[in-house]
Amino acid sequence: MRWFAVTGVVGFGLVTFLTGCSDVTNPSPRQGATVQQDLVETTEGLRPRSCVHEIEDGAQVSQAGLVRRRDGSAYQLPDCKVSMPASRRRARFNFVPADTGWIEFTEVYNYNDNYGYLTANWQVPGAPILLQQTDQSYATFPGLMSFNFILQPVLSYQMERVGPEWAITSWKCDTGPGCIHSGQIGVNPKDQLLGTVVASGCTSNLCTWTVTTRDLTTGQSTVLTVQDTPEYYRVTSGAVEASHSLSSCDEYPPNDVAFTNVDVKDQSGIDMVSRRSPPV
Repeated sequence: MRWFAVTGVVGFGLVTFLTGCSDVTNPSPRQGATVQQDLVETTEGLRPRSCVHEIEDGAQVSQAGLVRRRDGSAYQLPDCKVSMPASRRRARFNFVPADTGWIEFTEVYNYNDNYGYLTANWQVPGAPILLQQTDQSYATFPGLMSFNFILQPVLSYQMERVGPEWAITSWKCDTGPGCIHSGQIGVNPKDQLLGTVVASGCTSNLCTWTVTTRDLTTGQSTVLTVQDTPEYYRVTSGAVEASHSLSSCDEYPPNDVAFTNVDVKDQSGIDMVSRRSPPV
């Protein structure tokens, strides 16, 4: 297995690579575990089924969890009352080789301004050879995040709801057990993808965030729209590869994933590429 972490500046407008698997490690206690009936796989690991909600197309989720449909009707998402450990995403900052679920990633921090726009292109890779069990999943995505939340256009393979195929979904997850996501759309190897996270209508304490995962080859897209405070999104992940319960190279895609045209802007629409610091 491989671990790769870059902090500082992501190659915005250039290419970020997630390399193919080059070695095999012994599975951690987390790997090979059977998914319990009350748990589902998410991009942040196993989460209680009662705390993971699919949001229908055209609906908008308020900061308080009120879902307002396109026809004007509304319903309240239930509070997640299940206690679970914080997301393994926090463990990335230790920079020690370990199965955190984030196998390769790049990050850049912006302490002066909030991000308001992220875009990236990538291609659906070939299917893993041996990934067959429902407790295994592979996901790759760009994303805007804070220590509490992440917004991410996601390409995933064999997440529990899909079966043995690639699919795109738009997600918002927190560091606890809660996740919401848009509907899944099946995609095929070599399809060209575009992922965007865009803030609009921002005030001093609230933005509307639209997360879109689009298959440029077929024209299909899946969208998640949520309201949240602007200051939560001060960190961007240019490219992240997450794997859960994987222990063999044959359980990964056979070819590399390359994110191209990665770009971010602040909430005033100013391109952050020209304002970034030199690489560290």
